[in-house]
Amino acid sequence: MRKLQNSLMIMLITAVFSGCSPTAKDILKKYDANGDVSSDANKAGISLEVQDLLGAKILINYSSQLLDTNKEIIEKLSERWFVANAENPDVRLPVKFGIMTFNTIKNNVAQPVTYGQFINMDSIKARFLLIGFEGIGSTESKEAETKPLFFLVENNKSKSKVLTFNPRLAGKLFTAGYDPMFFYKQEYSGEIPFEKSKNVSLHFTLSADLKKVTKLGLSAEELHLLTTRQGISNVKFSGGFNYSDSIDIINNKITLNGPLFCELTVTNACIYGTIKVEIEGDTTKAVYAVFKNTTTPQEIPENILK
Repeated sequence: MRKLQNSLMIMLITAVFSGCSPTAKDILKKYDANGDVSSDANKAGISLEVQDLLGAKILINYSSQLLDTNKEIIEKLSERWFVANAENPDVRLPVKFGIMTFNTIKNNVAQPVTYGQFINMDSIKARFLLIGFEGIGSTESKEAETKPLFFLVENNKSKSKVLTFNPRLAGKLFTAGYDPMFFYKQEYSGEIPFEKSKNVSLHFTLSADLKKVTKLGLSAEELHLLTTRQGISNVKFSGGFNYSDSIDIINNKITLNGPLFCELTVTNACIYGTIKVEIEGDTTKAVYAVFKNTTTPQEIPENILK
């Protein structure tokens, strides 16, 4: 009788504890309100898989050629990923992301190297994981624009698996907190309103991280220059010139000391500041100008446009 009572007690305790542990079905039901991400909302082409070679890893893949062929971009995107306990998504887990390199051969021809990311799962104890991505904004890249999304993963050693083949929309589950960036070079241009001049414009090409001016050129139908030379009241210049060397952008400033003289401020939306031209001692008056981003147009604050 006593053995029977002990057996019943053990069965009862087991049942109670089993009832406290959620199943994969329970986790999926918890996120029923978060619908699948459409292809239009996942232009980066993000997918997830679990690999069990040399230790369990979560692999993050991108089908967008704009992203997966650029190691620097993939490294920066690591900052937008996180891992949370799916039972309590407010609890984020300390994990490290690594970079995967893929070398492929097609028809005996080596293909361009592509990159992805991985997360080691060995140190993660939580049974169910929420793998979140904060997204890519339309002002960063219209071609790779991606809504904040997440995947659900069952972490069960050699039996680990992705529960959501298609990522889910984050909605209000978490918010993006990343610093926006660009994924390719950005071009800026605009006219300089020099007095008595016609169609004077300046064109910039900046690196994707906005740290360097790679091309800079001025063109003018007619540029009016003041002169201090005796017997000459003014000089008219037409044509243009280019800077042959790249220019470092330091603390978001472009500083030039001839033939353009300026200290211009660089933002995602525009380049702005006071500028003048000086050629062989002849000079314009300094004027304020704004050069808009023409690659990824964005709204410019009114206080900059003046």
